[in-house]
Amino acid sequence: MSFARELRALNDSLDGSAELATRDRQIGFKLTAGSGGHVLLVGEAWSEATYDNSLRFELELDQSFLGRSP
Repeated sequence: MSFARELRALNDSLDGSAELATRDRQIGFKLTAGSGGHVLLVGEAWSEATYDNSLRFELELDQSFLGRSP
């Protein structure tokens, strides 16, 4: 399933997860629905594909952020 479909399903049901990763795994993140409308975003970005410097991040969001677009 594509990331867009997973994200739509997550937004509609507030259940499950949506994951996006590049083929070489240099950038990736996963959104997981939790209780009470909370969404956990966990991700990782590498300066080179899966080695060298990396940035790992984790954010707790409200599901209202899923429907927003610039």
